Amino acid sequence: MIPLRLEFQAFGSYVERQTVDFSRLENGDIFLINGKTGSGKTTIIDAMVFALYSKGSGVDRSALADMRSKTFGAENIPTETSFTFEVKGKTYKFERRCWVRTKNKRDGTTEQLVETEQNAFELTNDGFTPVFENPKGKDLDTLAEQLIGLNHEQFTKVMVLPQGKFESFLVAGSAEKEQILSTLFNVEKWRKIADWICKKASDIKAEGDKCNNNCNETLKRYDCVAREELTTLSEASEMRLSELEKELSDNEKLYHELTEEKEQLLIVNDNFIQLETLEKDFNQLQNQKDLYENLKQEISKNKIALEIEPYYDFCIQYNSQLKERRDYSDQMTVKLSDAETIAEEWQKKLDGMNALRGDIDSDKLRLQKLCDNRENVKALSQENQLLLTLDKNLSQGEAEINKHNEQLEKLKSLMSEAENQRKILSAQLSQLTQLSEKKKQLDDFAKLEKETQKISQQISSNRNEISQLEVKIGEEKIKLSDAENRREERYNHYITNLAAAISQTLSEGEPCPVCGSVHHPSPAKAPENAATEEEIRSLDSEIDKLRKAFSQLENDKKLLVSQNNQLQKDLSVKENELSQIAVFTAQEKEKLLSDYQNSMTAGEKLEEISGKLESLSNESLSVSESLESLKTEALEAEKQKASCLGKIQTISTELDKLGVLNIDDPSQLENIINELSERINRFTLEKTEAEKSFSDATAQVITFRESKKTAAGEVEKAEKLLKKAQSDYAEIMKEKGFSGRDEYNSYHISREEISEKEKSLDEFTNKYNSTASQLEKLREKLKDVKRPDIEGVSKQLSDAEMLKKSLLGEKSSLTTSFETLKKDIIYYDDNYKEYSRLSEEGNRLSRFGRDIRGDNSIGLRRYVLGVMLDRIINEANIILRTVKGGQFSLFVNRDKEGSKRQFGLDIFVLSTHAEQPYSVRSLSGGEKFLVAMALSMALSSIVQMYAGGIRIDALFIDEGFGTLDNDVLNDAMNVLSSVSQSRKVLGIISHVDILKDAIAKKINVISTPHGSSLSVDF
Repeated sequence: MIPLRLEFQAFGSYVERQTVDFSRLENGDIFLINGKTGSGKTTIIDAMVFALYSKGSGVDRSALADMRSKTFGAENIPTETSFTFEVKGKTYKFERRCWVRTKNKRDGTTEQLVETEQNAFELTNDGFTPVFENPKGKDLDTLAEQLIGLNHEQFTKVMVLPQGKFESFLVAGSAEKEQILSTLFNVEKWRKIADWICKKASDIKAEGDKCNNNCNETLKRYDCVAREELTTLSEASEMRLSELEKELSDNEKLYHELTEEKEQLLIVNDNFIQLETLEKDFNQLQNQKDLYENLKQEISKNKIALEIEPYYDFCIQYNSQLKERRDYSDQMTVKLSDAETIAEEWQKKLDGMNALRGDIDSDKLRLQKLCDNRENVKALSQENQLLLTLDKNLSQGEAEINKHNEQLEKLKSLMSEAENQRKILSAQLSQLTQLSEKKKQLDDFAKLEKETQKISQQISSNRNEISQLEVKIGEEKIKLSDAENRREERYNHYITNLAAAISQTLSEGEPCPVCGSVHHPSPAKAPENAATEEEIRSLDSEIDKLRKAFSQLENDKKLLVSQNNQLQKDLSVKENELSQIAVFTAQEKEKLLSDYQNSMTAGEKLEEISGKLESLSNESLSVSESLESLKTEALEAEKQKASCLGKIQTISTELDKLGVLNIDDPSQLENIINELSERINRFTLEKTEAEKSFSDATAQVITFRESKKTAAGEVEKAEKLLKKAQSDYAEIMKEKGFSGRDEYNSYHISREEISEKEKSLDEFTNKYNSTASQLEKLREKLKDVKRPDIEGVSKQLSDAEMLKKSLLGEKSSLTTSFETLKKDIIYYDDNYKEYSRLSEEGNRLSRFGRDIRGDNSIGLRRYVLGVMLDRIINEANIILRTVKGGQFSLFVNRDKEGSKRQFGLDIFVLSTHAEQPYSVRSLSGGEKFLVAMALSMALSSIVQMYAGGIRIDALFIDEGFGTLDNDVLNDAMNVLSSVSQSRKVLGIISHVDILKDAIAKKINVISTPHGSSLSVDF
């Protein structure tokens, strides 16, 4: 991130708009922010940080209320910050603005409200374009983290180092260092990868367990305990199926023979059965012959009765009409009687309701009185409820006071115990310096021994490779020699071939182009295996490649010989260094490591106990303050209770005077009021309903009387029509020869029924004639034939069929079981194979994931952090060579710590003036300042190199330079100069004169009673 431009107004001690153009600075420039104490130097950094993260650069300058200018004249000016910067080749601008608005309240007073607005812009071809539409402050905070790669806390520790925070990374514990480095170097991915691998391993094992369960379930279904038993069952089933096939084949042959025999016998037997059936049917038809003769006469009578049917229908019609009119007349009589009864009942109900008028009037008076006392009852209920609440609060408060007293005693006991532990651990920690020096000697010896072994192995490897190269060189030399000889031989053939070609063109008497002779007694002849020009060129190319390969092998050999000579020299140096280091015995080494670890553990526990003591002290103070607050609240509750009792007495006396007794609950009062209101309303509604119902009943009585009179006339008309129809029906019956109604009804049927009778008569006649003919023919056919014995053959066939069904059933069942068994065996084998594979894969992945995560060892995540911190320390030590003649150097405690035995990340100091390493907390103020500055510079450089896209091109230092002497200041300037070339911007905030004289480019802060202003000199 490279700062380009900063603008702000009404911010901190500044009222008017101020502008700083960082783009005018060149690479490697150091500039000074100079001014009096309290003039607003740090506010410049606050404005930049606030534009990005809506917070200042320090804990005491983080809220908007702390940032807004309180100088006279700034109250009506909006607070604004605008910061333009470049990151990853793109330019962005963050702006934040706030102002105070006065709001009128309902009670006539006013209040001050702070309104805010903000946005981020990206520079495009069209200028600065907004990134958001109506963004919130958190949107800009998130975008700043994404662009720069640091959150607010990390930004202030790595890029902006505010007062009091410069050495925070130096003295931070392992846990805090791990959190900072994890974000900067993106090592959190290793934990996620390890968790994913372990989860994947668990899933694979679960799948394997399912396969194993499937195998066990398969064995359980067949009552087996091993896979071999399934094979035995399969073989037995297959053998039995083979036997069943043979038995079924024999049964099928017998069944076929018996079936053919039975079919022949059944044909003859069917003829005898048919004869018996025909004889039986013919006898039945003979018996029915007389019945069908009577049927002919009955059909004749049915047709005559059908002619009389219309006369009978008229009688039925008029009789039905008479019945309907008589029923209607009876209905009107009943309805009239009912209407008269209802009218009398409503009259009686109205008389009774008029008698209740006095009670309803009394209820109305009581209702009015109850409504008038609603507020008094409500007030009484509220006071009673408040009294119950106060009693409950007093009881709870007393319990809390007792609980706090017990907690205070317990905290005092814990603080005493922790103080004793702190004294014991301090004594153990005193041995750490001496043990650290011995451990360093042990580590140096192990490192040199490992390096020596590695060089020896490399020398041996090079010698083997040289021997192999010498063999290859010899082989290549032979190949080259053979190729050159072959080329010479083939070239001679090529030349001979050219002479023969020329001789073929010569004629006697013509001169030879080679020798000039005109006579050619012995012309050259072409060899049998003549060489061509292309072959010669190919051989030349092959020889050239072989020469190059031979030369390359010679060069490789020379390089390896040179490397071995240098390695031999390095080996001598390492062996000489080893001889100068004291050697520890195995027992001494084990005791040293044990004592060193115990001392380191004591240091960690001491820090933990100190923190615990501070925490217990703070908790004790908090509990004491809370106890005093509880006592004050209890006293206030007693006062409220006395006031409440007085109000209850006053309200109760007033209610008694008004005659409202024994009602102290508003809901009870409302229930009584509702009951009285409902009773009055119900009486009014019922009376209105009774009056209307009486009027309706009187009208119905009149209507039903008229209807009854009309119905009587209609009955008289219907009686005359029925009498005329009955007279016509009697005359036609006598004319057709029927003695009476009963005889007519016995023959009266529908035309369809007559048709059915005629059809039945025809069918009987046809059936009778057909049966007689068939019977005569069949008797003639069976005259000399004997009836066969079917039962014997049928029994044999039935037995064969039963046996066949039994065999087929057994075969079907066994086949199904056998097929199922074969599938289950395959299923078992597949699942067992998959179980074995998944178990092996799951265990392998699980071990791999746990190793990466560090369940049983260091873990890749903490290991990578240790490597990164080592590189930061190495970079810091390079910078510290310019400080006090290289007196100080840093190293990281590599011993494991914590329950998971992770690498530690604590930093220790080695000094040329001290025999043993010691903690960075033991440095003096000036020394700690210089070491912390070097470490911060190194951190920025390594982060820029390794942090995956986070580039730190600016560093702002706001630190207490004023507390340093001239020597320390000179050392500090040396440090800043040594690292300034790797930065675009390096800014220092200080009022020290020596810095003002040493740094040419400045921002001068001018403080006046009307606010501060800037004078930029670069």
